[in-house]
Amino acid sequence: MFENVVGQPEIVGRLRSEVAAGVLPTSILFYGPPYSGKATAALEVARALTCEKGGAAWNCGCRSCTMQRYLVHPDTLLMGTRYFGNEILACADVLERTRTSAAQFLYLRAVRKLLRRFDQVLWEGAEAKRAGAPGAVEEIEEALEPLSPEKELPDEKTVSRQIKRIGERCAKLEGMVGDNIPINQIRNVLFWAHTTALGASKVVVMEAADRMLESSRNALLK
Repeated sequence: MFENVVGQPEIVGRLRSEVAAGVLPTSILFYGPPYSGKATAALEVARALTCEKGGAAWNCGCRSCTMQRYLVHPDTLLMGTRYFGNEILACADVLERTRTSAAQFLYLRAVRKLLRRFDQVLWEGAEAKRAGAPGAVEEIEEALEPLSPEKELPDEKTVSRQIKRIGERCAKLEGMVGDNIPINQIRNVLFWAHTTALGASKVVVMEAADRMLESSRNALLK
């Protein structure tokens, strides 16, 4: 549990013990400088809470942990802005240089952190602002398929071509995310939180929460 959160032993130890004891708070604020692992820790909390076996080891083979590792679990939502472009470029460079399964996971997750911002539930009632996004997400997922960690990587030229294709489409999507979390997304999430879950828990990861407009903060508090 929390094996891929590096350099934060005190925080990891506390999270691990609270998850194991079932006393984890219903809301947690992760604070720190960029690239300090806040999102990674939050995503690991989501995996630990939804693990079907309870241990949430990184290599856990349960259905829930598998979906969480690939960032496709329907009981976890990702919201807010982040440094998508820089992260995707950095992870693409690692993938092209090392061609390892760990690099494949790193790159896949970097891209999906952006794609999950376009989950339908977040844009319910504001479809016009999301126009064009579903098609772009589908194209990116198609391009990601040959780079998936469970597959052997194609030749270097094919990898570079796929990465370039993904990068171009991600750049267009990134401009649609916005600098803050709009109030309609907060309302949609509050409704979603009360619908039936696939597993035992639902988790919402809100990045750059400090950028929320006052109306969004008030809606969340209510």
